[in-house]
Amino acid sequence: MLVDIFDGERFVDVEGKSKGRGFAGVVRRHGFGGGPKSHGHMFQVQGSIGASSFPSRVFPGQRMPGHYGDAQTTVRNLRIRGIDAEESLLLVEGAVPGARDGVILISKAKNPPRERRGFAGSGTVDPLKASKKASAGKAPAKKK
Repeated sequence: MLVDIFDGERFVDVEGKSKGRGFAGVVRRHGFGGGPKSHGHMFQVQGSIGASSFPSRVFPGQRMPGHYGDAQTTVRNLRIRGIDAEESLLLVEGAVPGARDGVILISKAKNPPRERRGFAGSGTVDPLKASKKASAGKAPAKKK
């Protein structure tokens, strides 16, 4: 079957084309705050984009209005919730890029997150910390 390669895995990387949003302004595209919303102001405009005489240009990468979305995107380390080998279904938790019925590429996680100590389900115990905790509860013995 196709999903058998994910049997021992816990995380996957999903690659796809994000939803296209057309031409968008800076408020939608980059999350700018905008200006005042009353007294005749246009509140979804960008404002100043740089100095005048020096450097006399706009720096590359300046965040401005333009085409938003419809770009190749990879979402890393999505958790596998279940595998149905009979139906070749992979149940993934998280935000999968793209529109409905879009084509995506699922691969094993290149850099999966490490298991952290102290989390529920992890059986690792640091013996040094355990001994310090145990000794903290006891009162120190007095010398005679």
